[in-house]
Amino acid sequence: MSKKIIITSLVLLFVITGCKKSETANMQKSLVEPEKKVAVLMAPYKFSEEELGYAIRFLERDKRPYDLVSIQEGVFKGPSGKEYSVKKTASELKTEEYSSLVVVGGEGMAMIASDDSLNLLVNQFGKAGKKVAGIGQGNQVLQKAIDKGVASSSDMFVPQVTATSSEEAINQIISSLN
Repeated sequence: MSKKIIITSLVLLFVITGCKKSETANMQKSLVEPEKKVAVLMAPYKFSEEELGYAIRFLERDKRPYDLVSIQEGVFKGPSGKEYSVKKTASELKTEEYSSLVVVGGEGMAMIASDDSLNLLVNQFGKAGKKVAGIGQGNQVLQKAIDKGVASSSDMFVPQVTATSSEEAINQIISSLN
C-alpha cells in the first residue's frame, strides 16, 4: 500500500471521526518523515548513571529514538556495572539527523565541559534552531559554550525546571523536547 493511499485513508478517517486538522497534519507528517533522533551526550567516565537512566527511560517511554554520544566511542560502565554503548562522537555527529541534544551530568561531564568538540556541538544545535537541554552538571557544557563565545546566547537552551526529584526534573526536560 502506498503512502498516498495511507495518508488519504487517514484523512478520511479523521474527517469522519471529527479529528482536528492539526492532528491530521501531524499524523501525515509522522508517516512521511521519520522522527529525528535525540542525541544524548554523556561523559565516557564518571557520568551520572541515574540521570542517564532516567533520560533513556523517558525517551523510550515516549518512543523517541536516540543515540548515545560522547567525546570517544566505546562501551562505558556506570557505577552499577551496567554498560552503555557509544557509537558516535561529538565531533562526528550530524546535527541534521537530530531534533535535539540532551547533555547528561556527572563528575565526568564537569571534567570535560571545556572540550572544544562539545562546545562546537552545542553551537551547531543552536544555530540549527534545535533544542539543547542540560541535566545536572551537563549544564556546565552549555555555560562553557556561552563563556567561550561559541554559543551566542542561552535562548536555544531548554529552560531550567523546578522539581522535587531528579526523576521528575528529567521527565519535564524530556517532555519539553517535543
